[in-house]
Amino acid sequence: YTKGGVTVSDTIDVYQTLLDGESVRGERVAWIFRWILYGVVTCLAAVVYFYQGHLAGLFGMLLSVIPITYNLLLMKSIRNRRTYFWVRYVSVTIDVLGLTFYNAVDMVFTSPFVPATTAALLLYPSIVFLASLRLDRTLIVYCTILSVLSMTVLFAIAYPRFDPAIASRIVSADIPGQIYRTLYVILSGVLMLFVPGTISRLLRNQRDVYEDYRETVLLSQSDNLT
Repeated sequence: YTKGGVTVSDTIDVYQTLLDGESVRGERVAWIFRWILYGVVTCLAAVVYFYQGHLAGLFGMLLSVIPITYNLLLMKSIRNRRTYFWVRYVSVTIDVLGLTFYNAVDMVFTSPFVPATTAALLLYPSIVFLASLRLDRTLIVYCTILSVLSMTVLFAIAYPRFDPAIASRIVSADIPGQIYRTLYVILSGVLMLFVPGTISRLLRNQRDVYEDYRETVLLSQSDNLT
């Protein structure tokens, strides 16, 4: 294109290159997070099974096999800083459903109140945040909806098993409490929708600075020739 009377080549789309790089970096962060999360889950599950003799630990270790295997399959593309469009959706699906199944195991073997009380519920907004690092608004919406549906289904399964005498003493162990938790996840998803736009603006500014620099260099070279 022509800028300031000087033709500037746009054979390399700097903005798209930067955007793709940030998206791959976001997938790498999620990949590392998955190693840490399921590494911790596997260790804790092993302690529960081998030292406490609780069957929940065995199922916890078995559930960790899928995300760990998936991470191993992604290792080559992550190291080569290359990813594919479908990978982000598969990753988010595994993260959300893996967390949900882990909570389900905890619910079956530990307490029916797990869908309302476990601290692991805090990981749903974290997964939504990781989805936002891929700079894909559709992915953020998908992750938020999947998280809400997973939480709601698990709560609906557990709710009939609640002991009313105990539930009455637990804050938010009821339907309004589940609605509040759902709204919090939705709110986090809405807030994360601003991340791709913010990063995009920063990258466009970088692109503009780069193109201004190129124009300055070409103008100086033109002056030297004349």
